[in-house]
Amino acid sequence: MLKSILLAVLLTLLSACAANDQAPVTEDKPLTTEADKAHTSRNALDWGGVYEGVLPCADCEGIQTRLMLSANGNYQLSETYLGEDRRDFQSKGEFEWLDDGLRIRLLGRPSAPGLYQVGENQLFHLDQDGQRIRGELASAYRLAKQFGSEIVGVKWQLTELMGQQIANDAQKPVYFTIGADMQVTGFAGCNRFFGKVNLEQGQRLAFGKMASTMMACPALQQEGKLLKALEMADNCTLQQGILSLNKARMAPLARFRAN
Repeated sequence: MLKSILLAVLLTLLSACAANDQAPVTEDKPLTTEADKAHTSRNALDWGGVYEGVLPCADCEGIQTRLMLSANGNYQLSETYLGEDRRDFQSKGEFEWLDDGLRIRLLGRPSAPGLYQVGENQLFHLDQDGQRIRGELASAYRLAKQFGSEIVGVKWQLTELMGQQIANDAQKPVYFTIGADMQVTGFAGCNRFFGKVNLEQGQRLAFGKMASTMMACPALQQEGKLLKALEMADNCTLQQGILSLNKARMAPLARFRAN
């Protein structure tokens, strides 16, 4: 009986050793700074666009804020102090990324730090030390990215019009751009044009009737087609840097590339 017990114990020990030999070896590795920098807001998020929200205010009803960040490092900021003593402020300039790749600073603002943390489709207004606001109002210090804002602040150069490829003059390319206030400005090949556009959910958009200068030149026929295409477009698609303006599900009216 004693031999049987000793044999059973020995077999159990041998099984345990074999299991340990086959078990994978794991190590706890601390996160490195290099790994963090490889996946920052700056290089991992589609952060360019327009952000809006009403930020808390100490002596007014709130600050209606609209901030546009462009891929070229420029910003446009519109601030409206709400209440009886309504005040509007506009500023623009360059912004810089802080070393962590998570936060930005709006430059040229002596009266305020202009610090924001960049998140997925949102910005968080930071305190003067570059930290998130804490307390009951913490969630109010947030600006939300607006639909369609990825096409705002970009110079869109015409490449195709009514199904025909367009050869642009390198010195005078045909283009349009949309500002943070949804104002459209552009050059149609002969005249400069300007107007407004409305962006809505579901990739829908609507250009208002464009006004333009009145110069005469050989490109007037193409120019007229471009302005007509803008007026007809009711939706857009953006794929790999190519913007298509469409009418319902018809073939694209015009195509542009980011320049």
